[in-house]
Amino acid sequence: MPEYYFQIKGRRHPECKTRGQIEEDIDDTGWGLSNWSWPPLFSGKVDAKDRLEARSKINELYNIKFPVRVLKKDLSNPANEFILHLQELRPLPYDSHIRSLFEEKMCSREGCKATFKVVDKYNMRIYNEGGMGYCSKLCEDLDRQKRFEIRAEHYMEDNHGPVIYKITNKKDNNKCYIGQTTQAFTLRWYQHFYQPSNTPFHNIIKSFNITDWIFEIVEDVKVPDDCLTKEQRKKYIDDREKYYIELYKAKEKGYNSK
Repeated sequence: MPEYYFQIKGRRHPECKTRGQIEEDIDDTGWGLSNWSWPPLFSGKVDAKDRLEARSKINELYNIKFPVRVLKKDLSNPANEFILHLQELRPLPYDSHIRSLFEEKMCSREGCKATFKVVDKYNMRIYNEGGMGYCSKLCEDLDRQKRFEIRAEHYMEDNHGPVIYKITNKKDNNKCYIGQTTQAFTLRWYQHFYQPSNTPFHNIIKSFNITDWIFEIVEDVKVPDDCLTKEQRKKYIDDREKYYIELYKAKEKGYNSK
């Protein structure tokens, strides 16, 4: 038996602005975004032998005789508060997107075993909370944060090897600061000068012009293969940083504080 997808839309209040309000090409049926609310008040699916039977079942279900066509001149009639959109679903693979609205899905966030139907989210007016793949906005946000952290770790550790850098003040007796980073070194440069904290070195930076400074890489650190753990990698990089702090006397005569 054929399946029919239906949407029940409410008449938009004249003061409620929608994207369709700026559209000019609305036909005489009044079927336009400027006249009917979005998303629909309710979406569903019925089995019927033809459109007439499908419409009859929906009217019986809600005890309302929904019009499927409203002329613009009749929009002000209180009886035309709702309109019914009815669509026969074609055999697969056609209309697969509509059919997917009614399929039970499992939330895409790892560890969340909640199931849901997208059509239920539309009907509960929470269609924008988590989109098509998540049971809630919270799960979507947690998953997005996890993906961001994974990409950031890959970007910092795999795409950019650690470096030791030196920042020299041309206007202050060539005093310098030694630092390390596993980020792109240009990003670290930006952070020092445009996202400063209240550390002693950053307070000094604020009192000079950016052109008074020289930023350079003194070593592109090659961590030995036998440094297998993060702790071993960190100790090796720290030792290379200490070496340059001592070499340039960056603590005794420069800006390093430790």
